[in-house]
Amino acid sequence: MAWHGMIWVSLGMPPGNNYSFGSDEDLNRLGVYYGAAAQANMDEGPEVAPPQSDRDTAFAYGARIAKATHRWVEGGENHPSQRKSPLH
Repeated sequence: MAWHGMIWVSLGMPPGNNYSFGSDEDLNRLGVYYGAAAQANMDEGPEVAPPQSDRDTAFAYGARIAKATHRWVEGGENHPSQRKSPLH
């Protein structure tokens, strides 16, 4: 997506529920790397679907995006990547 000028923030957590000791209550239970994902059964209403683990994964992803945004906004011109080299 970089060719569109987008900034990508990964989910930043390993997949959950992909081991014999895993559970549907694990964060990132669907094993997605590129963002938050949720799965809901078609015959269940919003009071039970998507499950709380998917909602918690989305909340954690939102917090990660907020933290990254804060770094970019607060870093601005003072960020080390924006400083001029003493060699120039």
